[in-house]
Amino acid sequence: MKYQYLVYILLLTIISCNKSEKKVEASNAVPQKSSVTLASVKNQVGKEIYWKGFVNGKAPVFIHYQIDDNVIVGEITYLNTKNKLPITLLGTVEDDNSYRILEFEKSGNVTGVITGKPSEGTFTGSWFSPKTRKELALNLVKKDTALASKETETNVENLFGRYHYQ
Repeated sequence: MKYQYLVYILLLTIISCNKSEKKVEASNAVPQKSSVTLASVKNQVGKEIYWKGFVNGKAPVFIHYQIDDNVIVGEITYLNTKNKLPITLLGTVEDDNSYRILEFEKSGNVTGVITGKPSEGTFTGSWFSPKTRKELALNLVKKDTALASKETETNVENLFGRYHYQ
């Protein structure tokens, strides 16, 4: 289980590197804004997916992500918090088209696991806390919202360190 998270991070880094090279070739005509997501995955109009809804029917959330092959990269924002800071999401699309998405705090610890299967216009699933071992219902509705992201640049050569899950 520990090594599964390392594989997610490695896959994301590889995909980001490949995606950056492709975008450089295609970006000669019009400069693109970057999205604030893990390892500088570029924001592409039409590929970003947006959801809004509730965890346990009480906590309002906004989720947006991109899917590249079977890797999901995005952010979740809890709308009932004071600062409404986005939290990094990283996950996979399983063989049955269901999602398994991990929620990471800045230190790299997993704070939540989102599972479920999106259908046309709705996403029904669950949110699980590894710390408290509680599982809560997750009900989302698809939105066609455009999200203004900060312009950021990440140099892949500057990414270093040890990553682990405990």
